[in-house]
Amino acid sequence: MLETIKEKWGEILKYAKEEYKVSDVSFNIWLIPLQLYGIDEPSAVKIVVPDANFIGYIKEKYGPILKASIEEVTHIKCEIEFITEKQVTDNIEKKNDLIFNNSIEKVTGVSYRVKQNSNSVRVIGEIISRFTFSHEESGERFYVVDVAVKRPDEQADVIPLIVSEQVINVDKDYRGCTVEAIGQFRSYNQNKKIENRMLIRKLMSVFVLEFNFMEEFTDYTKTNQVFLEGCICMAPVHRIDPFGETTKLWLTVNCSHGKPACIYCIAWNKEARYASLFEVGTRVRIWGHVYSSEYTRWVCLTTFKCKRRVTYKVSVSRLEKMEAQ
Repeated sequence: MLETIKEKWGEILKYAKEEYKVSDVSFNIWLIPLQLYGIDEPSAVKIVVPDANFIGYIKEKYGPILKASIEEVTHIKCEIEFITEKQVTDNIEKKNDLIFNNSIEKVTGVSYRVKQNSNSVRVIGEIISRFTFSHEESGERFYVVDVAVKRPDEQADVIPLIVSEQVINVDKDYRGCTVEAIGQFRSYNQNKKIENRMLIRKLMSVFVLEFNFMEEFTDYTKTNQVFLEGCICMAPVHRIDPFGETTKLWLTVNCSHGKPACIYCIAWNKEARYASLFEVGTRVRIWGHVYSSEYTRWVCLTTFKCKRRVTYKVSVSRLEKMEAQ
């Protein structure tokens, strides 16, 4: 049974994509990285999910699709069990070794990537603006839309999302709709000339890879999740004030478009003390959420004009140092 599914794994994924109309973006992000691990008796097919943060989402949305596709292509009745890479590591002594499927590239034409997704964001909130044009790249137009993501304390972070016109109909007005946006945290420089001075601002936003409409959502503990894996690119800045300890971190992470992003993160109290010891080049993993805060910046010192701005960062809830490779 295992050998049959292994040989036809690429065909299974291709069938799932075509039969269930999975978009190219969703196919590359969610299905291609899945790894066939083994089979438990009597017929439970184990599949490894590279990013443990999204195992619940993949199980709910793609579990039935994969089950039906396996049965249709191989004519083998089975159940699907999703496991994490940590579970694989913990059970590495068992007889079933991780199977890397080279057949995927042959059948689908997509290169197989074993590496864990090092930059993933999932937010759920209410759309509060219309889509506005952001930029165009290689003939593809991208738009910005604001989503209000509630915190457990009922306050909300207004997070800008960058969405391709190929992901959603950007001409419609979706204000008031609850959506789930899955993507990556990205940074870019914005050049602006003010009074003969060229100012460069580093902006951060969530680049959306998948957009799903939802019914009203009430579990605010799971509306804002971020996972990052990368290297410290600037020396951490540790501060102690009456409200506690904080450490600012700048993390370089990879993105799906091939360019790295420099993500601004902030750790608090115990995590802040730990993070303050990191050196430039240290590889770390960070779990947290997108956090917004307002600040005032002087626009013109002669006329005393100032402007309120919003900055976005990753608030760190947990981090761990990775062993040097």
